[in-house]
Amino acid sequence: DNEMDPEEKRHRLKHTRFIVDAGLKLQVPCICLATATTLYHRFCTSCNVTDYDEYLVCSACLYLASKIEESPTKVRDVVNVCHRCLHSSEAPLEVGSTFWKLRDSLVTCEFIILRTLGFHVSVDHPHNVSGPEMCRHLRPSDFVG
Repeated sequence: DNEMDPEEKRHRLKHTRFIVDAGLKLQVPCICLATATTLYHRFCTSCNVTDYDEYLVCSACLYLASKIEESPTKVRDVVNVCHRCLHSSEAPLEVGSTFWKLRDSLVTCEFIILRTLGFHVSVDHPHNVSGPEMCRHLRPSDFVG
């Protein structure tokens, strides 16, 4: 039986919301959000995702999806926006040792995802969600649980 328990569903939904929230703040195309969430779910089913920092995995999936969908986003922007999503009450991240550790972790995690998925990262979406009109009505607050 491939049925997910309710706790696992809630857990994955929380992380999917994080991907969407960060992606909307980064202003990536909707197709990137769909690809990032697909990569995240594939990664979750391929390994024990609790062995990793799941927000780092989500951030790396978002970064990787931006490359796959030919809408590359600077790693600096992904690190800063994802950090801000998680630590909204803190001052913005300065370029320093914390930034560089997060950046290196994100790039390493991207490679782990690629290796875990056997470099099979193309996603055939059932419909085209790349039109800007599809995202126009979405706001990060729509995804807050």
